[in-house]
Amino acid sequence: MSQSGSQAAAFFRDVRQSGLVWLVRDDGGSPAPLSADGTRSLPFWSTSARAQKAAKIWGMGYGSNPCPWKPGATANCPMPPRRDS
Repeated sequence: MSQSGSQAAAFFRDVRQSGLVWLVRDDGGSPAPLSADGTRSLPFWSTSARAQKAAKIWGMGYGSNPCPWKPGATANCPMPPRRDS
């Protein structure tokens, strides 16, 4: 299995077990990268630890408060506004 395949498998396994995905945000919102076709995507992680690791890579205070969110339910924290990153 490729590295991306094993990462995808771990993501789905973790989300299936917990029923949650994690957002990374700070007071300015969450990173929402702009793709080549002009659309934005909001990144999610399958565990708090993975979200915190990504936040440390990005710096700028991200990850001081990873936010759990159960798809289809009200978020446990306010949904962050989109912003460029």
